[in-house]
Amino acid sequence: MSSISSSWDGTITSTQFHNAASTFSEIWNNFDLGFPHWSWINCPKKPGFAATKLQGYLSLENMILHRTTEEECVLAGIEDLTCSSEDLCNDTAIMGGG
Repeated sequence: MSSISSSWDGTITSTQFHNAASTFSEIWNNFDLGFPHWSWINCPKKPGFAATKLQGYLSLENMILHRTTEEECVLAGIEDLTCSSEDLCNDTAIMGGG
């Protein structure tokens, strides 16, 4: 039996991400189970730069997430304060060029 080792580090190109996000939102929206729809939002064209469909983000429509405050965590007996509102915009994902 031969062993195949993979050196893939989990990164994907912007084209691969766009294709996967588009497929996901299309399949999700076809089921229409009463849940909010997903859609691809194109980033606005910046002056002097060509706009592409790849520049954008996947958006869950009409959804508001309530952020739990540190006080609510304490009242609920949650010691791990990862539910606090600190660093809400901290996104460690990295998108590679494609």
